[in-house]
Amino acid sequence: SVMRYKGKVGETLQIAKELNVDAIMSGRLVQIGDELSISVQLTDARTDKLIWAEQYDRKMSDLLATQREIAVTIADKLQLRLSGEAARGITKNYTNSNEAYQLYLKGRHQWNKRTAESLKLAVGFYDQAIEKDPSFALAYSGLAESYVLFSNYDVGLAKDSMPQAKAAALRALALDDSLAEAYTALGFYRFLYEFDLAGGERDLRRAIELNPNYATARQWLGQILVHSKRFEEGNAEIRLALEADPLSPIVRFNAASNLYLARRYDDALREFQNTIAIYPDFPHMPTGMCWATYAKGELEQAIPLCRKSLELVPEAYNKGYLALVLGRSGQLDEARKLLDELEEESSRRAVPGIAFALAHLGLGQKENALSMLEKEVDSRGYAATSLAVLPELDELRSEPRFTAMLNKMNLPE
Repeated sequence: SVMRYKGKVGETLQIAKELNVDAIMSGRLVQIGDELSISVQLTDARTDKLIWAEQYDRKMSDLLATQREIAVTIADKLQLRLSGEAARGITKNYTNSNEAYQLYLKGRHQWNKRTAESLKLAVGFYDQAIEKDPSFALAYSGLAESYVLFSNYDVGLAKDSMPQAKAAALRALALDDSLAEAYTALGFYRFLYEFDLAGGERDLRRAIELNPNYATARQWLGQILVHSKRFEEGNAEIRLALEADPLSPIVRFNAASNLYLARRYDDALREFQNTIAIYPDFPHMPTGMCWATYAKGELEQAIPLCRKSLELVPEAYNKGYLALVLGRSGQLDEARKLLDELEEESSRRAVPGIAFALAHLGLGQKENALSMLEKEVDSRGYAATSLAVLPELDELRSEPRFTAMLNKMNLPE
């Protein structure tokens, strides 16, 4: 939420307004060898007056203890009356290894980027953190939250990565059963891989109970609800996710894509455009714009957006989607060429069935599209659980084979 404000400490009132907070903490950390100098100040955003300021001179080995000391001091200065559980959250010690903690933060940073390469980097950092501290539960939950996304970003097959996600989440909970992040990963795994909607919802609601401000739990719960056609409930959860992390590009992307799945295309486009204004370099926004523009029937306007989407994120899904849009706009030769490219790619690596299905639909090949969707469901592909709501598949909804797929996944028709 806050890294975009780095270096803008003089704009306290504007920052507070954008984040909807009453106070802003700013600080500076200087490291020289093993010596740390940390200056911190807390400003009342309503009056722009200084509440508290302090200078900490510490050793690098004292970083975690210093972090907890600062957090407790700020809570006291703000005169927060915290419950016992919340107070424990401030002072909780997840690891005694500064190296493990720094590696965990690097993993988290990469995970938030949501690209194939960044997810692989995230797993590497989490593995290194676990090597430094094998009892570091947060690092295991980070692994779980990364592996559960692998199939969505063409990093690996669900049959390989999803069991790893489950194992890492269960290991995290064995070490610390109060981790919202671990329940979040486990809930999303149950929904995507086991087609267990009730179990996935239960775990995600447990995560929210443990940490109501964990945006990813609300984001993924919102996704489950929307994919189950509980649009109002799902969009309410994503709004709460945005309140918890108002500047997260991936939460904002999901907020817009949920509107698109609810057939609110103009609202979705506005949300995608608002996110582009905040994060112009986030690579997935043209993808969302492509979807919503195509769903509105504006094929000529959708084509350049879909081309940009494939250029920025060269995943099989985006190639299949471009083939769909080109085929529907009458550009059959290029659509067939893209389908040929997908088939060539499939000889070298696994290509999700949904990518082929979209391309076949663009060419008017409904039976082939249905066969590829069955492949997506059987392989537990990431897009499988969205079949009940994807607008692009509406022409298939009367087909018995399509209905059978939804029933297999416990999704509404």
